Amino acid sequence: MPPFPSSFPPKREIIETFEHQDIASGLGFETFFPKTSRNSGGLNHFLSPLTFNSTSGTGGNQSSTTTQTTLNFDTSVFNLPRTVKGTAYFVGKVFISVDTGLDTFSVQLKKVLVDSSTEDLSSEITSGEINNTSVLDHVIELPLTQKIIKKGEKIRLAVTLLKDDGGTIFKFNHNGNESPVFIPFRIDT
Repeated sequence: MPPFPSSFPPKREIIETFEHQDIASGLGFETFFPKTSRNSGGLNHFLSPLTFNSTSGTGGNQSSTTTQTTLNFDTSVFNLPRTVKGTAYFVGKVFISVDTGLDTFSVQLKKVLVDSSTEDLSSEITSGEINNTSVLDHVIELPLTQKIIKKGEKIRLAVTLLKDDGGTIFKFNHNGNESPVFIPFRIDT
């Protein structure tokens, strides 16, 4: 039997490809899509890196009064620590049934700790007035506080729809590849 080697061969180099901007800033963006599934307990909102059609891909305020609806979408738990840093981008597909110019929506990213409490990753940013009766993309920049997402923690996208006019239907589309959020993570080399 041959003797056990006293030393191991050196670690091999890993070839990774990043966009030039990612290397210059030290950031890599990951894309997450808000999804909804339906089970015996009702609706479950979550963030997924995959583009597939979910059970209920449209949500929001459909009443005829002034209302506020918040939808929370969580990632699955992180298996390794990751650092968020920079500016995230949310591209929300929203529309209203009647153009009154009084409806808005806001977006915020949060860190969900193991005990289910939350910490803000960004401020809550409110859109301008929504005045489109067809589905359009509304881009919101979310400057992030640099934080480590530890093993077992999640990231939450909170989308709040605010109807001020009392007479329209206000919807937020989140199916397939609609309404993505682009989150920058620090690249550890």
